[in-house]
Amino acid sequence: MNIKELVFGSYLKAEKYLNGFDSSTRDLALTQNLFQELGISFSRWPRVVVTGSKGKGSTAVMLASILAASGEKVGLVTSPELRRFNERIRINGVCVSDEDLEQAAKEIAPTVHPIVSEILPPKYLGPGGIILALAAKIFIKRQVTVVVIEAGRGGEHDESRLVAANVSIITPIMLKHSAKIGPTLKDIARTKTYIAAPGSIIVSASQEPAIKKVISEVAGKLSASLFFVDESVKISRVKIENESTLCNLQIDGDKYNNLELALIGSHQVENAATAILAARALKKFGAKCTREGIYTGVLQVRWPGRCQVLQKNPWVFLDGAINKTSAKLFMQNINSLSANKITAVLSIHTEKDLEGVCSVIAKLVDNIILTEVHTTGLLWNKNALLKIASKYFKNVVYISSVNEAFDFAKKKAKKDEGIILLGHQSFVGAALGYWDVDTSTLW
Repeated sequence: MNIKELVFGSYLKAEKYLNGFDSSTRDLALTQNLFQELGISFSRWPRVVVTGSKGKGSTAVMLASILAASGEKVGLVTSPELRRFNERIRINGVCVSDEDLEQAAKEIAPTVHPIVSEILPPKYLGPGGIILALAAKIFIKRQVTVVVIEAGRGGEHDESRLVAANVSIITPIMLKHSAKIGPTLKDIARTKTYIAAPGSIIVSASQEPAIKKVISEVAGKLSASLFFVDESVKISRVKIENESTLCNLQIDGDKYNNLELALIGSHQVENAATAILAARALKKFGAKCTREGIYTGVLQVRWPGRCQVLQKNPWVFLDGAINKTSAKLFMQNINSLSANKITAVLSIHTEKDLEGVCSVIAKLVDNIILTEVHTTGLLWNKNALLKIASKYFKNVVYISSVNEAFDFAKKKAKKDEGIILLGHQSFVGAALGYWDVDTSTLW
């Protein structure tokens, strides 16, 4: 069975009609109907949904790792995949098998196809809902005990809202997907917060004051308990050392000193604090969260393509930073890596974002290679991108083929130099494939 066609077929038929906000094109009633006909209810599990604009994946993975290290069998749903579709559904960090995925697809296909056949564009049966249906079938079969789900771009109109999570996490809100979610930061924050179920718990990362106000207002309307990390967790003694991050955390009098995170970056401390706060909150709903599980969970986790060292001599550092804000966070980690010269390979298609990234990395980077990844919705204006990069760098090379760009960078770099790779998820996946990084297991 063609699983990608099953998952994305309805969306692809409607794609060219999808103008305007998600509120007019995404119909959760269709997914709700799918769940009902399949007899799927996520209420059988303690469950967390993670939304936000930045750090969703890292936070979800650390949370899943903490719960697994505490003794739970954790079903994890993330997106998008980097190398294989199976990465979207994992149990205790390991991708589900082709056999389990194929069997789940056979079980849901007879229900999916009739629903899809009756839908007229611009309506569509969301891929996220179909993936959740696949995951639920597999999680039941494999006797999962707790579920963690990374939401798509939305909140109120995202299929993961139907999970009715016990705990909803909101990572930092940024002005992303404004054409689909809402034109302002406040609109985006409001939409994302409505992923929470009435009477549930919301755990939010630190946010700007105006965003905090919006989240608090929505939480009040939902009668949801609300915890902000900057108000609930005391973070201190943060430092990056030997390709890991060290810190001290204090939550409600409980101290977690010398906490070592496998993920690199001061921003990962905030993600870890958010994950720990959520794991502790989930105990109220029957999930295990132990002190040892917290220490082990944040130390054992891998998250391919996020501030990841792919090789040494010359060192190669990969991340999905594609705007000024995320580039600033990424560059904080470069200071610990010495190099006589640094080359950057960038795959960023929007002129504004490329300019933001170039303005941040210009102080440390000597040479720039621009490249492309060809995936749905990305358009590349070579001349415009070259013009922007040339404002910040004397040596700019444009190589359309991403693998040829990697070849060129490796050939030119000496052992005492460094290479940074920054770009969209498809670019990150291409880099992981080029360096043959195993993405099948996260711990």
